[in-house]
Amino acid sequence: YIFQEGQYLSSATALNWLDRKSSTNSLGLNPTDNKKYDDSRAPIYLQTIEEQDFMTQDGNNLKLSGIVIGLAMNTQDSYQKVQYGATYTQDIVKADMIAHGKTIAAEVIKRYRAMKSVGKDVPIVVAMYAQAKNDSLSGGSFYAWAQSKSGDSLGTWNDINDATVVLPMQDGTTYAKAVATETNKSFVKFQDNIEGFFPNLSSVTAQAAFNGSTVKGMNVTVTTQFYSATEIQSFANYISQVAPNYLPTNVPVQIRVQTSTGLQALIVQQKNEKTYTVNIIGSY
Repeated sequence: YIFQEGQYLSSATALNWLDRKSSTNSLGLNPTDNKKYDDSRAPIYLQTIEEQDFMTQDGNNLKLSGIVIGLAMNTQDSYQKVQYGATYTQDIVKADMIAHGKTIAAEVIKRYRAMKSVGKDVPIVVAMYAQAKNDSLSGGSFYAWAQSKSGDSLGTWNDINDATVVLPMQDGTTYAKAVATETNKSFVKFQDNIEGFFPNLSSVTAQAAFNGSTVKGMNVTVTTQFYSATEIQSFANYISQVAPNYLPTNVPVQIRVQTSTGLQALIVQQKNEKTYTVNIIGSY
């Protein structure tokens, strides 16, 4: 397949779909504003739409052979009671998010099928994504997908048990406590080790991607204050030597060493490997 950025949903149409349904916008996929400002308020559920097209060669032309539509759903909605007033947040119950997401996905499929350039038989996959809350240090995650093989109907929904956990873990991360405890313990040992080697580090944090209880990858950020090229080289080499003792192996791991002036070193372990490649990036 040949990947192509979305060509069938215009930006103007997308904005209409992302808006609330109202007397002036019948295409809005979010609920009509009920003018309430408590837990009974109708929140904005759908935050983002993304289209990706997959083409195949047809003589000298490209033929549309599949579409993936990403629908990002809010887990928390922000709003103002009066224009330019204070900003409030409204948490969205997970079950409500999922239910509204299914309804929205079904309507999106109908609208795509009505596009002459898409037709009735092009496979369309809908991927549902849960946005992280505004104060979250980790990103959101995909939580379900379904496929429409033809016509307006969507097939069975398939759950995706993915999550991103920030390390070292903080109190209150219930998902992390269930699946990431051992990973967190090892990361804290890694943190202690390199902080002992270079005590003037500002912070060592990571985002670990999980599928169920299995870690699938990790991005580590090491923020430091020194600038010497020799120190950076020595520190990066040291990290590459000790990281396999503490961080997951056989999965992609990226360690960024940065200062206030920018990225200084990138230390990378590829999938199915247990060793790291050191790249010195900063200019001195």
